[in-house]
Amino acid sequence: MTDRTFVDTNVLVYAHDVDAGQRHDVAKSFVAELWETRRAVILSICAALIFGVGLVATGKAAVLVPVAWVAVAARLVGVIAVTLPLLARRRLTVTRAALPLVVVAGTGEVFGSMLSAWGSRDSIAITAVLGSQFAAIAAVAAFILFGERLSRVQVIGVVLIVSGVTGLAAAT
Repeated sequence: MTDRTFVDTNVLVYAHDVDAGQRHDVAKSFVAELWETRRAVILSICAALIFGVGLVATGKAAVLVPVAWVAVAARLVGVIAVTLPLLARRRLTVTRAALPLVVVAGTGEVFGSMLSAWGSRDSIAITAVLGSQFAAIAAVAAFILFGERLSRVQVIGVVLIVSGVTGLAAAT
């Protein structure tokens, strides 16, 4: 019997891109660890199930209550499950340099989840397929906004993601 593990393509790209510096080292180590443990498979399956249930629940809740309440509920769970334990252990530290990025990331997360909830009101399936393009969009945005370099393999990956997701969306 053979086991299969699905890994985000970004991890695989970095594992083979020797010019990616620390990202290459981390991804290469992670991929090597996948060959030695089944924990990644179990966590990936659990994450997929949780995201799937969350997406459907978000779409259904957005029909019943204002979308802002859906976003507030998700943030409240995050504060209770993540922030409070970190505060209690005195491990919640944010540097001055990181603070603007944390604020932008949080703002993007809130508005992104609200937009996803609005889209899910009409079609959860289409919202899920189109929302899966976030990795490609993030790579292009990092290139434009932060001057991140995209290797040829990454550009090919972005094109494949956009093409595949667009094809799936068109077929729906």
